[in-house]
Amino acid sequence: MLTHDSDKPFPNAIEIPYTTAAEAYTLLQVELERFLTLLEKLEADDWNKPTACTAWTVRDMLAHQAGGYASGSGYWELIRQYSARPQNGQLPEDAINALQIRERQDKSADEIIAELRLVGPPAIHNWAYRFRLAKQLTRLIKVSHPVSGTISFEYLMWVIHSRDTWMHRLDICRATDHHFEQSAEHDGRIAALVM
Repeated sequence: MLTHDSDKPFPNAIEIPYTTAAEAYTLLQVELERFLTLLEKLEADDWNKPTACTAWTVRDMLAHQAGGYASGSGYWELIRQYSARPQNGQLPEDAINALQIRERQDKSADEIIAELRLVGPPAIHNWAYRFRLAKQLTRLIKVSHPVSGTISFEYLMWVIHSRDTWMHRLDICRATDHHFEQSAEHDGRIAALVM
């Protein structure tokens, strides 16, 4: 085991077991439930508060999450969102995020929460157990990414989506001074998977 400055054991990343569809499903479910529980606690003046993502307010983070989960509704929506063209110097995911926020700019927070409640559960099921063709293709044909080099849809759907909701839930808690609900098993596993 490696150590870090607190002298606690630090896991060797190569020894961390990869997730499975069933575990990804559970991690995604817990994160969506915790995210929705947090949203229910927010007051009207919380939605316009700035976040650590300096271009986004709390409401923008909600719109991004609703759009992200909407991308899991099926191949048509996945392809539509992933066809967003980055501007010069913009990462592909930044173009997708901008599309998600722009498409919800005229909706109230309550309407976006309702959308998230509607699209979230089917997206979780699809990310864990469906989109098989996309997952297989990106195992065989590597999708290039300007930062990570390559990325697979399986990694995106099984690891990145739960981590993204976890991270933005933390961002919202910090922005609004709300308690960040966590447990050693769940939160530790999310952190370990993205080492």
